[in-house]
Amino acid sequence: GAWVGTSAGLAHVGGAVQPIGPRVQIHGLTSWGDTLWIASSAGVLALAPGDSVPRTLKLDDSRVRRPVVAVARADSIVIAVTNDAELLEIDVRAERLLPPRAASVRSLRAIARVAVDAQTLWLAGEGGVLVIDRVTGRSTFLAAGSALPAAATDVIITRELAWVGTRDGLVRIRRRADGMPP
Repeated sequence: GAWVGTSAGLAHVGGAVQPIGPRVQIHGLTSWGDTLWIASSAGVLALAPGDSVPRTLKLDDSRVRRPVVAVARADSIVIAVTNDAELLEIDVRAERLLPPRAASVRSLRAIARVAVDAQTLWLAGEGGVLVIDRVTGRSTFLAAGSALPAAATDVIITRELAWVGTRDGLVRIRRRADGMPP
């Protein structure tokens, strides 16, 4: 089957459509191992083996319960972006929020999507794409209207490439050995 996020909640489609969990808006889904991570109007949710409905994270920080527009995961880190463009990095193993990054995401204005791997963090939004080196914190901004043809609506990364969806079409970006754009 397949997991589907809708404006009315999460559903599993496998022969029949089966609604799962609370009726919240789902803005993004990502799977990692056997857990489904959910960006929702109720914050970051997780559906792990043995859960009958998505659950909120066991963190003593209200930011993870604010509306989230995008979610991604790499290694033990879940990246979530709140609807007011706050970047949250959650260490799942330690069950804690990591300190905020120095890179400013304000240039993106509204953030639409996030992608992450072991080396980099890619944020797509109205202003373009911001790429952050996860180790050094160094960042590169690809502005809409100059480096990109228009506002970025989505981003997917592979080891060698980044695919950026824009309002004017798809852009393929070759990544350097460190994962950053040229």
